[in-house]
Amino acid sequence: MCLPYIDVLFGIEPYHLWKDEQDHQTGDVKDGVSFQPDFKQQDEVFHGFVKRYPNIKCIARHVRYAHSCSENSLMAYLWYDGKTYESQKLRFHILDRVGGGDAFVSGIIYALMEAGWLKEIL
Repeated sequence: MCLPYIDVLFGIEPYHLWKDEQDHQTGDVKDGVSFQPDFKQQDEVFHGFVKRYPNIKCIARHVRYAHSCSENSLMAYLWYDGKTYESQKLRFHILDRVGGGDAFVSGIIYALMEAGWLKEIL
């Protein structure tokens, strides 16, 4: 498990956040939370991660809404410095499906590297 050793977490889906590490039958903190969560649900999940892994300084994830094969919407959630932020939902026509996640991650990395820039976008 890499979570105890990281500062920035992109995406949360491959990771389990067990309610009881000794008894996985009790379930995951994310159980019942939609893949398209509302702000309150996402905030609770983010806080669950940072409570268990206090080394994490930033968590970012995007949420996709598929309206059709060629029309999608995207939005993002970011936890940073003790607060959760929510972007606007943007609807768009898909020209190429490749690279959207990479672009999202590179934008967050750039903002984290440029000291004042992340504060401006939040």
